Amino acid sequence: MSSIQPPPVINKTNISDGKTGKNRGKMIMIGIVLVLLLTLIVLIYIYRKFLKTYYESVKSKLTVSNIKEQIQLAILGRPADCPSGYTNIGLFCNRGADTISNPSKLARCPDGYTNMGLTCFRGVHSYSNPSSLGKCPDGYTNMGLTCYRGPDTYSNGSSLASCPSGYTNMGLFCFKGADTYSKCAFCWSDSCRSGYTNNGLFCGRGADTLGMSSMTCPPGQTKSVVGRCSAPCRPGYSNTGEFCFRAADTLSGGVGPMTCPAGQTKSIVGRCSKPCDPEYDNTGEFCFRAAKTLPGGPAPMICDPPNTQKSLVGRCSLPCPPGYTNTGETCFRGVDIKGPSSMTCKSYENNSTGGVRCRVDVAKYFTEELKPPVPVPKVSSLLTKENLLN
Repeated sequence: MSSIQPPPVINKTNISDGKTGKNRGKMIMIGIVLVLLLTLIVLIYIYRKFLKTYYESVKSKLTVSNIKEQIQLAILGRPADCPSGYTNIGLFCNRGADTISNPSKLARCPDGYTNMGLTCFRGVHSYSNPSSLGKCPDGYTNMGLTCYRGPDTYSNGSSLASCPSGYTNMGLFCFKGADTYSKCAFCWSDSCRSGYTNNGLFCGRGADTLGMSSMTCPPGQTKSVVGRCSAPCRPGYSNTGEFCFRAADTLSGGVGPMTCPAGQTKSIVGRCSKPCDPEYDNTGEFCFRAAKTLPGGPAPMICDPPNTQKSLVGRCSLPCPPGYTNTGETCFRGVDIKGPSSMTCKSYENNSTGGVRCRVDVAKYFTEELKPPVPVPKVSSLLTKENLLN
C-alpha cells in the first residue's frame, strides 16, 4: 500500500509580506503623481502671471493715444536728449551757473605759531638759564673778569754756613784766633808746627779771617748772600732770608684761562651756563628767542582733513565738486553750453536734422517695446501670499 502524503502547509507570514510590498509601491506611485501634478499647477500659475504681466505691459503701449503719439514723433520728431544736468535750448544743451555753500576755517600754522590771517606768527619767549662763575686754574680766584692769586709767604728757617776746620763762623766771615804754645826750656832750635812762628821759647800763630766764599752748606741747601744755609723755595717763590715769598699775580687774557664744566659754554664775562635751545640766544641769565613771522605768507599753513583745500588767504575748506571753483566761502560753476554732438536719442529713434531732433522708428519701437519683459520673474518672487491670494 502507498503511504498518504500530508497536505502542504501554507506560510501566512510570506503572504502578508507580499501584500505589504504591493501597497507600498502603490503609495509611492501616488506620491509621484501628486508631486508632478503640483509642479504642473505651479508652472501653469507662473505662466499665467507672466502672461498677465506681459499683457498689461503691451496693453499700456497699444493704446490709440500712444500709437498716435509715436506716429507724430516719427513724422515731427522731438528735441534730442541732453546730458544729465543740461537743458535742450534748440541747437545747444545749456547748463546754467550754480553756486553751493562751502564754508571755510582758518588754516593751522606749524606748532608754536599763531595764524594771524595771512601769516604765521610766533611771539618773543625767554626762559631762565642761570649761570655760574668760570673755574680759574688751581690756586687762583675768579674775580669776575680775571683770575687772581694773592701774595703768600711760608717759613724757611736758615742756619749758619760751615767754616773750614778750626775757623768759627762770625756771621759774615770765618775767624780763627791767635794761639801760642811753649817749647821746652832748652829747645831754642826746635821747629814749630806748621802755621806757627818760632818766637824762641814759644811758637805763635796770629789771628786769621776767611771770607764767606770759604763757607759751605749741606748738600741740597743754598747759601745766601749773608752766609746762611736754607732749603730751596718752591717754584714761584723767592727766598727772603727766613721766609719764601710769592708775590700777587693776575693771569693775563682776562677770562681766557677760565674753564667751564663739560657741556657748558663760557660767556664773554667768564660765566658758565648750559647751551640754549635751538633758535634761542644766551643773554646772561636767560635764553631769549625773538619774535618771528614765517616767510611765504599762507604757504607754511596746514589744512587738516577733510578740509584739505587751502585758499590764497590761508583758509581751509572742503574740495569743490568736479567742475566747480572755490571762490572763498562757495563753490562756483559757470554757464556751460554743449553742441549737437552731445545730444542723444533712444535706441528706437533716429537722430536727424543735425542731431538736434529724434524721430521714432515705429517698427523698431514696437519690436523693442512689446518684447517680453526681461528677465522672466523668478518662481520664488511669484509664490508670495499676496500673489497666491490674487
